[in-house]
Amino acid sequence: MAPKPASRAPTAPTPRAHDKGGMTHAPSPHDSDDEDMSSVEDKSTRWPPLRLSRLPSRPHSAAARMQQAPYPPAADRNDPLSSDDQLGAPVFSLDMPYSLPQQAEGSSIPLTASASRHGQQQGRRLRRPPPIRTPKPSKGKGCAIPPPLLPPSSPLEDDMYVEGAEDNTHPLEKEKQDQPQRKKSNWVEPRPLPNAPIVPFQRTGPPPRPARSSLRPPARRIKARGGRKPAPAPIPAAAYAATASRAHSASQAKAVNLVQLARAAPVASPQVIVKIHEEQTGRAKHSKAKPSFTTHGPSRNQVLVQFSSEKACPSTPFATVQREVNKALIQRGFTLRVQSIENTYGGWTLKTNGVAKPDEIDLIRGAIMNGIKDSNPWVGLPQSTSYLKIRGVSHFSDREGTVLTMPDDIVRAMEGLPYKQWWQLMSAPRIVPESKASTSTTVFFNILDSTKGKNGNTLIGKCILIFNQACTISAAAANPGPDHITWRHLKQILALRKCAGIIIALANGCIESGHWPIHFKESTSVIIPKPNKPSYSTPKAFRPIVLLNTLGKLIEKMISNKFQHDMIKYDLVDANQMGGVRQRSTKDAGLFLTHLVRARWAKGLQTSVVAFDVAQFFPSINHQFLLAVLKEQGFHSKVTKFFGSYLVDRFTSYAWNRDTSDPRRADVGVGQGSALSPVLSALVIAPVMKIFRIKSVGLACTPISYVDDGDIIVQSPEIATNCVMLRHAYGIVFDLFTGSGLALEHDKTELFHFTRARTGSDRSLDLGYAPYTADNPLKPKTFWRYLGFYFDRKLTFKEHVRYYTTKALTTVMAMRMLGNSTRGLSPCNKRILYRACVVPIATYGHRLWYYEGAKVKGALKLLNSMQRKAALWITGAFCTSPTGGVESLAGLPPISLHIQKLSLRAIYRTATLLDTHPIWSLMRGEHAKTATPNLGASCWMSVDRQKNVRDAVTETKAKLDQLTEVFSPCAEENTPGLRLLDRHQKRVLFNDFDPKGEDALAKRRHLLDSTYRRAMTEQDAVCIGTDCSVPKRAAHQATASFIMNRAGHEPTASTWVTGRVLSACAELFVIWSAVVRAVMLEGCECIIIFTDSMAAARRSVDPSVHSGQAHSLAVCKALSRWFSGGGDR
Repeated sequence: MAPKPASRAPTAPTPRAHDKGGMTHAPSPHDSDDEDMSSVEDKSTRWPPLRLSRLPSRPHSAAARMQQAPYPPAADRNDPLSSDDQLGAPVFSLDMPYSLPQQAEGSSIPLTASASRHGQQQGRRLRRPPPIRTPKPSKGKGCAIPPPLLPPSSPLEDDMYVEGAEDNTHPLEKEKQDQPQRKKSNWVEPRPLPNAPIVPFQRTGPPPRPARSSLRPPARRIKARGGRKPAPAPIPAAAYAATASRAHSASQAKAVNLVQLARAAPVASPQVIVKIHEEQTGRAKHSKAKPSFTTHGPSRNQVLVQFSSEKACPSTPFATVQREVNKALIQRGFTLRVQSIENTYGGWTLKTNGVAKPDEIDLIRGAIMNGIKDSNPWVGLPQSTSYLKIRGVSHFSDREGTVLTMPDDIVRAMEGLPYKQWWQLMSAPRIVPESKASTSTTVFFNILDSTKGKNGNTLIGKCILIFNQACTISAAAANPGPDHITWRHLKQILALRKCAGIIIALANGCIESGHWPIHFKESTSVIIPKPNKPSYSTPKAFRPIVLLNTLGKLIEKMISNKFQHDMIKYDLVDANQMGGVRQRSTKDAGLFLTHLVRARWAKGLQTSVVAFDVAQFFPSINHQFLLAVLKEQGFHSKVTKFFGSYLVDRFTSYAWNRDTSDPRRADVGVGQGSALSPVLSALVIAPVMKIFRIKSVGLACTPISYVDDGDIIVQSPEIATNCVMLRHAYGIVFDLFTGSGLALEHDKTELFHFTRARTGSDRSLDLGYAPYTADNPLKPKTFWRYLGFYFDRKLTFKEHVRYYTTKALTTVMAMRMLGNSTRGLSPCNKRILYRACVVPIATYGHRLWYYEGAKVKGALKLLNSMQRKAALWITGAFCTSPTGGVESLAGLPPISLHIQKLSLRAIYRTATLLDTHPIWSLMRGEHAKTATPNLGASCWMSVDRQKNVRDAVTETKAKLDQLTEVFSPCAEENTPGLRLLDRHQKRVLFNDFDPKGEDALAKRRHLLDSTYRRAMTEQDAVCIGTDCSVPKRAAHQATASFIMNRAGHEPTASTWVTGRVLSACAELFVIWSAVVRAVMLEGCECIIIFTDSMAAARRSVDPSVHSGQAHSLAVCKALSRWFSGGGDR
């Protein structure tokens, strides 16, 4: 503790001042009053002299002293402050620790409650207490210049005191007004205070905190050792404006710090602080964000001109029109100028240097009418579109519920309302039912509007009456694409057979005519930053995603589906092209690479890989080269002509955040969002891969391609030899891509060595191309990330499992914000979320490290820990609950069993692959099928060496013999455009049963009975009932039977043993048997099948790859032959 100073006459407490470093020091006896006042007020302001007549006795307790506080809290002050008073004047009560209590008229003025007891002698004059020094600002050095005082009408004054009966005028001010001015000679200078003793290593307390506002909750009183902490000193009035003035004068570009302003004015309300902030810095500008229900529309720096007669447009040169219009604008003194004129939108577009005003538009229209005789054009600005909707509109327009609501009914109802002036419909309203069984609909309508959505904002929230029912207008999200049709709309359109036929005819017409409509060539390119980039200062750090017309995307998918089938059927791409081709994925590429590495390890060879990347692949595809490839591959001339129209005359608008540019030409490459982009990119890479195989025969290397990512794999006894071969192979690849109009990004090239040896894995490669030359060779990586897999040099995949387990665990921990045991999602929804979003992440690439004989104990331990966290979150159980119990309660199978099931499915998936798939090239014998054999596979080694190779490919080869079913992915009946439903969609009908609704079962029974009775009255109709039975025990076989009935014939029944199969396969078998028997009957023109499995009925006419595909192919073949025999069947 510091020693007490010597005894001296007690005076009013003097606060410590602060230096630059934040330390405190006592005022020096040499400090004058003027210096003390210079930091907060003007030097000319003087305190009036005080004459002491009587001093009140000082209360002994703190509570009693607090009761003598002269002023109530800020919330209780009711007297307005006089407009003549300045807030910075010394009469303001906050300049003293405690204010003087009010006295009756004629009494003397008492001293403050903080005055010394020893100074209670009558007739003695005391010096006024020095003012409280305000804390210096956080930035800047030296003394602050005193800011100007606030004006009398400052909003702060109005907030400090409100109207009331109490007079809050300071007693000193009263004495100044009542008593005559004292002479300066009457002032007696008090004795100076001695300096406080300096104690070595004494810690000083923090600076005094400002008083808390009455609007905030009161602070808790904390008692420290040695007594109660002193109350914080109040802030002088001048500091309210000083804080804002200093911040504003320091930098005009920065706004005043509201935190500093709030600290300087603790008793002021937030509204007053904002007013002071706005007066000092100006009102903040509000961002003009465009509403989400309004399209951005074309640029308004143009004027559209539409003529009633198109013959007058070409006759006048654009240069003449531009000169005359600008001449008229100059004569009237307008600053608007026409910069160019184009033929767009069926008329003229005048590009201007700004947005034209109404007077300028009228002047432009008059100038055009003077130049072009007998013309009455429409001249105006381009408009945007607002998308609105009306919910709760009745699905029926009559009370009986028999007449459906039509768009014309909505238009008539809208025209009779008082809001007609705000909408101008662009098209007929669209009526969308809210559900299949709902009697209410949602009406979508588009109106012409400004870019700010003025009309839309006016209509939103308005209540209108439609069919005597109150409905409210609300905003609808603006849909991508020029036609603003979503996939939801297309699904409802395609459900109608007539509309589906029109879209199919449109797609066929595009191919036949070799033309792609201009409406489908308009797009929006959204610029999306690539994640985890060190810098976003270059265009390479962003990825453009093209948003196309929805109807155009549907037709593109139809064409792409046909191309994909032809590419894999006629082997138009290389066998090692894994991306952009059907039935080939990243997992196939990973299995192919790991098997080659392990097979060569068994022969004592080392594997090295160079991975390269094509720079700006999709935008850099050469159109002429692509068309030449299509012609060389043998496609029809109509297809080549179609792509010649598809690739040119394309326009796109670039979208960045909320800003959208004007349409610009985008005739380069193919859009990175089109369904045809993967197909076209695969066709471009195919000749490069084929020529590389020819030129690299002596290097014994294997190429792999996945869209724009490629690998060169070489194998030899020494890694040094691998580096030499990789350099030559990379040079060949570089020359081939350069000749195709593409370029490689050398800085993205990566090198990796697969080796079990302790040395040699760090050998660098002189690539021969900058930046990786002899001075700066390409160094191999410790872990290689390729297609999402993390490879290590020994293929243990520990880093891969660790990365994806951590990613899945992070996702589970983040999902906790969606709910817990008391709120949020239900356990069922949590389980669905986990199975859909977390399990695919955790099990990605499991076939690379999970196979028979693999050491997976450590990997499964990490995955079990992750799933335990998820099970605890789903069930809300305690952390000490057993893992098996919480997983069982959450409905989650053990992660090991789940991965085992996925591995078994992956093995069976291999049986559905095409005969030329690269996985078949790693096998031998009957499993190789028609694929070109890869001599680096383990199947070409001796039996003893094959035992040393263990991976997913060898496991698949061993278990494929257990699968007896045969699949045909490229069957003739499965060709797009030649499938049964593609050619005879109107002849195959399905009558589904909807169990919802009242008496649904009774209505269904009545419908089936009436259908059967009507069929029995016709001689050419055949009714068939099918069913199957699957036993519970696996030792027994399933049975299936059908019964066939026809008018005038006896019913026939047949029962079959279908083997140890599931119910779906048994249903398919019995339907195939019944259809084959029915089409053989003479005079049969209609076949009606009654079954309890509509899924099996639909799958019977689906020739795609699925379990029981052979039965479906047989049904499609029989029905196709039967349909071709008569047009009425």
